Amino acid sequence: MKLFQIKVVYHSIFWIFIAIITYILEYRLEKPVDKLLASLFSVSLAASTFYAHLYFFNNFYLQRKYFYYGISVIVVLLIFGFLENFFYNLIYNESIFIIWDILQLIFLLAALTGMKFFKDGLNEKYQLQELKAQKLELELSSIKSQINPHFLFNTLNNLYSLSLQNSEKTPEMVLRLSEIMRFMFDSAQEQKIPLEKEIQYIRNYIELERLRLGNKANIEINVSGLNKFDQIAPMLLISFVENAFKHGFDATSSQILIITIDISVQNKNLYFSIENTKGKNPKVISTGKGIENAKKLLNLLYLQKHSIVIENLEREYKVFLELEL
Repeated sequence: MKLFQIKVVYHSIFWIFIAIITYILEYRLEKPVDKLLASLFSVSLAASTFYAHLYFFNNFYLQRKYFYYGISVIVVLLIFGFLENFFYNLIYNESIFIIWDILQLIFLLAALTGMKFFKDGLNEKYQLQELKAQKLELELSSIKSQINPHFLFNTLNNLYSLSLQNSEKTPEMVLRLSEIMRFMFDSAQEQKIPLEKEIQYIRNYIELERLRLGNKANIEINVSGLNKFDQIAPMLLISFVENAFKHGFDATSSQILIITIDISVQNKNLYFSIENTKGKNPKVISTGKGIENAKKLLNLLYLQKHSIVIENLEREYKVFLELEL
């Protein structure tokens, strides 16, 4: 059904309801036929006044033709005021003061127009929320499309390095990678996933890096306070972990990479921290794409529900994140 037809149906139901109420409240006439005619005339008069005013409001007032709008409203009020006066003489054999008729019509127009504005305001608010939701979905899709390939390319690069060395670790690394890719595809369309899955995803990534780096890295991860009901946006924490490996390890140095990750949940608040050492020639990591994408996700999904502190020290890089689950 077209939008105009839907509006006609809704408006018809409204005026029929008003006619029924008018019929029930009519006490001056005894015959049902007279009461019905009086109710139909009153509702027809009210509806005609409302739609005439609505026409002039849309075509004059909203177009800033205030003079024409004022004249039109005065004409409408005078015409329907005299019609109502004539109606009273015909039905009730009595006359009422024309100014009182006009005041009644003004009150009626104000009430009905106010109802329309209220309904339009609700519709506009709903449409605005829909647009915001669509915009948010587009932004999330855009950011996720940047995160997934960024992570995948780094992992494939690591796998390629091991294959060149004919490493025995290659099969296990392929297995870990398949688990990670399954997670990425399964969670790509989800708004929230269990926090346990996100952490398992991080563990799989850490194991990949352990296979690649061997004894050149000392990685510790501590998890506490989790329960199966805790949920989080997917791919949110991995950027910080990936950043620690990518920019903390220095292949030209014999220095061991040390990474410490702490994840805990208390009173529906997630506390995440990661610290990593830097090599002798550390790369600039404060402007990494992974970190920037993670910040964008936080601002989109956890606006005013998170706090993040990043400390880029001379030999250490630290991230402290707190958010409401």
